Amino acid sequence: MPVMPQLEHVAPLAAAEVTASRWRPWIIAALVVHFATRVWSFAYFIPLAIKFQNVDAASQPRDEKKYQWVKMSRWRVLLGGAVLLMLTIAIVKIVG
Repeated sequence: MPVMPQLEHVAPLAAAEVTASRWRPWIIAALVVHFATRVWSFAYFIPLAIKFQNVDAASQPRDEKKYQWVKMSRWRVLLGGAVLLMLTIAIVKIVG
């Protein structure tokens, strides 16, 4: 026969669920941005980084491609900071 939880044990869980659902969009947004930056890294940054490491000067990407890579890398840092901020907001509001 299953043991039924007592009411005083269920109420805090229900309250936590209501609080968590208010901040769920922050968590989902953070996960979406994080996943998008990972896909971007694997599709764009990693292949170019491998080309940059090639010692053959003839197969090196053009200089403007290297500068573009550095400029776009700054956006990755900003997006990573946005993910951190969104998760921090969600955690502080859920816990607090």
